[in-house]
Amino acid sequence: MKGVNIKPVALSLALLSCVALGGLRQAVAMPVDVNSADEQTLASAVVGVGPAKARAIIAYRDAHGPFRSLDELSAVQGIGERLLEQIRDQLSIGPGGEPTPAKPASDANRPAR
Repeated sequence: MKGVNIKPVALSLALLSCVALGGLRQAVAMPVDVNSADEQTLASAVVGVGPAKARAIIAYRDAHGPFRSLDELSAVQGIGERLLEQIRDQLSIGPGGEPTPAKPASDANRPAR
């Protein structure tokens, strides 16, 4: 093709790829464990939580022990129901928190008939 400048097309495709991959990376990001995360992790990885709220989460955790459920975050200074719903999908509860559902017994543990 004569007279076609490919550079703008290539730059546009590169920009679109970066935007798409950035959105994909955010969509597959792992939740942050509120029982083990430090202030920096909470403030940088959880959209809606800045340094002040991160410090408040850690102060509450230090004073009351590990969070047993994400709903308990509503007791933290500065975290209301609306913010909790906004950040819920970005967080998880690690060991010491919510009990995991019981698993059915495997067939290997059942007596032979």
